[in-house]
Amino acid sequence: MSQPIIFISYSRSDEAEKELLLTHLGGLQRQGLINAWSDDDILAGANRHLAIDQALHQAKIALLLISANFLDSATIVDRELPILLERQKSEGVVIYPIIIRACAWEAIDWLAAMNVRPRSRRPVWGDGGVHIDEDLAHIAQEVALIVQQLNLALPPEPVQPTPSSPSISQPINPTPPRPAAGKILVVEDKKDWRDILEECLVEEGFEVDTVSNSQEAKTILKTGGY
Repeated sequence: MSQPIIFISYSRSDEAEKELLLTHLGGLQRQGLINAWSDDDILAGANRHLAIDQALHQAKIALLLISANFLDSATIVDRELPILLERQKSEGVVIYPIIIRACAWEAIDWLAAMNVRPRSRRPVWGDGGVHIDEDLAHIAQEVALIVQQLNLALPPEPVQPTPSSPSISQPINPTPPRPAAGKILVVEDKKDWRDILEECLVEEGFEVDTVSNSQEAKTILKTGGY
């Protein structure tokens, strides 16, 4: 199964921060667990605006690297964000804001209303950078969980008459609508993972029950309407 595209939205002034995030996502990418996309993936000679537009419309997840540079970027604010926010409303695209540096993000209504990362709302590169790897590792783990849940919610891919599949630089077929969210039972013995899974699924509109072992799961399955 091809993985949902993760669009990395960032200011070019935050190139170093974006590269370190991609490094943390790289292990997941190499294992085929995620498909992270940034403008670095645009081939030489390709139409840059068209490639970004196609990626914006294909993406199922958008990671926003929030900083003063991000909020001051006309390309991001005027071109990328309107598409992503509209697709969030109409198609359920997951918007995942990451506060990378201190900025006035809480004064931006649409952003202040979102559940940002890190959970502490402390910028990833704040406090002298002592929490950078810890924060980015948690973000990578949560992104992998979100992708896993999206894959569970998506219908099987139809069999195509040819083996080739569309890429960012090729025309794409319309994405089939996502099925209506239902009820999910999460069985996980680690509380931190249970909490992350529950939060992600609830944000996607699912009704969620969480248990720590198979015995509790059997009880829930008998009485929980599954």
